[in-house]
Amino acid sequence: MKGRKARKKGVSLVELILSIAVLSLLSIYVIQMFIISHRLNQEAEALDQSVVLAARIFEQIEAAQNFEDFLETPLLTQAVTVVNNTITEVNLFYDESWQSVMQTDGYHYSVFLTHERVPTLDYQIDYYKLTVNQMDQSNGEQIYELEMQKYN
Repeated sequence: MKGRKARKKGVSLVELILSIAVLSLLSIYVIQMFIISHRLNQEAEALDQSVVLAARIFEQIEAAQNFEDFLETPLLTQAVTVVNNTITEVNLFYDESWQSVMQTDGYHYSVFLTHERVPTLDYQIDYYKLTVNQMDQSNGEQIYELEMQKYN
């Protein structure tokens, strides 16, 4: 036994470098999963806020006597409204925290509501379509869309 070299105890430099390399590769995937999780969480939050906003708008439409009364609600104080014969278009703009802003102030979300009134012999039909878009640097991406018909 004395003739044999005693084996050194401990970790060699090569083993240490390889273990750091393996841990680095694994940490890259973990960090990517955190980034993807954060992005999906933001998208889910935007969808939730869109659903709540759309429901609030349609509840106020239902509560109003007519669409003209709805246009006077406090929710639409900063809205841009365009009327063309039987079609009314209402644009709302929101920042990243879903606070209402003017279009010129820079916005992150846009809500586009169209209203079309179709008269029939006995009654009239009001068609509503609401679209929520998230605005990026280059273009907008639709988050949510909801349609409703109201018979008067």
